[in-house]
Amino acid sequence: MKVSVNKVWLDSFAELQKFSTFVVERCAACDLSADDQALLASPEARLILGLYATGSSDIGKIQSYAASRYFFEACLTDRFLGDVHLVSWLAQNDQKMSAALARICQHPPEVSRSSFDHVQEAIALLNLDNTTLALSQKYYDRAQGEIQRDGYCVIPDLFDADYCAEVRKNILAIAQREESAGKSYRYGIENRFQRIYNIITKGQEFSDFLSHPIVKIIMDDMFERPTLHDKYYVTSWHANIIPPNGESQKLHVDAAVPEPLPPWIVRANINFILEDYWEHNGATLCVPGSHLWHRKPGPDDQQLIARSVKPIEAKAGSIAVWHGHLWHQSGHNRSSNPRVALLAGFASSFLMEMVLEENHFRVMSEEFAATLSPDLYRLFGWHHGIKAGAKLGAGAL
Repeated sequence: MKVSVNKVWLDSFAELQKFSTFVVERCAACDLSADDQALLASPEARLILGLYATGSSDIGKIQSYAASRYFFEACLTDRFLGDVHLVSWLAQNDQKMSAALARICQHPPEVSRSSFDHVQEAIALLNLDNTTLALSQKYYDRAQGEIQRDGYCVIPDLFDADYCAEVRKNILAIAQREESAGKSYRYGIENRFQRIYNIITKGQEFSDFLSHPIVKIIMDDMFERPTLHDKYYVTSWHANIIPPNGESQKLHVDAAVPEPLPPWIVRANINFILEDYWEHNGATLCVPGSHLWHRKPGPDDQQLIARSVKPIEAKAGSIAVWHGHLWHQSGHNRSSNPRVALLAGFASSFLMEMVLEENHFRVMSEEFAATLSPDLYRLFGWHHGIKAGAKLGAGAL
């Protein structure tokens, strides 16, 4: 769902299915007459409401979904009806449908209002609460422009600082258990740095962070493109621990594609700030505006980097968001304590749709994959491997 101050509409099949289900549930809850329920349950009404819910009042657009099972499923129907039929049906039933929708929206029926207007009210009733609207306002008022201009932003005061401190303590405990099990993921000079992969399986709090409405508000905007299909997926959700006196890492971008970097987004990141980030304890360093250069940093950029690099400092309970094209690196942790980062990476969904069109990791068993020749095993991606510690879920620890 796209949310702004003045307009709300649905921009994914997943949200459209939620809306269609909501209409069915409200029909029963609002004690609509049998005739009204039958009207809204008709394939004509469901297809028209589906179009309306995506922001289109042009019935002719139904033709673009003629072969889209995703659209039919999202509208809770298995029938396609052409635009000529739907226009004729609407001419006879729009006033009745508008009155029924008004009751669903808990408004008195207004003959002067169209069913399209009431659909927008129903979407708002389904999706918006004061918290979500305030978060949307916070993002669109300032943070969106900062990401577009600088490639990153910090949004403060989203989580309680004491809660973040508890989560930080939990992460360090998980890290110790994985180390004791001999399954920790280590990297950096002398393997002093540690990452905890597949962290969503290692505590309910990690699902809660990722489910916070600000995540969807931001990622829906950053990955916006004209399709109702899913626009992005989580590519990594892990914790990163920089030890005391841990060295800064190499400046890089997160868009692992050849240069020149494309004008469209490949990846984006959210860092959930669990402790105060400042330059002394290794706050992420970045080169503001570098996401607009569409290239990766190179050996000839040292002077440019030296005069432009800036720490992304933030208080516990904030989030830091950056574009995957942004030049950035973790800083040198000069403090006497480990610095803990909780990092969510997101990638454009079409990358998965191209590489995993048939999704062989789900349809091919591991037993069958083991029978493949080494070349075929690699060709289907089975050699890619699993990060150390990723399979150590909460139950395994």
